[in-house]
Amino acid sequence: MIDLAYTLVELKSRIHARNPLAFVEPDGLTRDFSPPDDCRNLRELKQRGLLVLAMIDRVKERLLQLDILEARLRELILSLEKATEAFCHEARIIRREIYPFGVFSRLRRGVRVLWGRAYFTLRDMERISDLGIMTSHVLKIADSPVM
Repeated sequence: MIDLAYTLVELKSRIHARNPLAFVEPDGLTRDFSPPDDCRNLRELKQRGLLVLAMIDRVKERLLQLDILEARLRELILSLEKATEAFCHEARIIRREIYPFGVFSRLRRGVRVLWGRAYFTLRDMERISDLGIMTSHVLKIADSPVM
């Protein structure tokens, strides 16, 4: 958008470059009383005016599409942030359930492995699978199409 904006100096230089009949008054203002050479008659001026209006309409349409795209992206970002927050909260709860005593719980599980038993119990595995399901939901949100 910034590249489309012209300063007053750029506009004056463009007018002088295209129309050599433009002249500068003593007060420094540019006055141009003749139409450009390539469109002398009124019909051509009207056609070019309609062409400019059509281009403006196309630009406005694309800006509207960009606004819609931006709103959709904001919606996706917000839903992804909420899903990630819920995932992290659930992961903390599951970690507290699996390791209620911190290092001592890990030590106890290490001893279980030494005795030939599984590190996690069946109840722990069910809770971890719940976390996997939540992970798939977060990934579905992340992979959802923008449009």
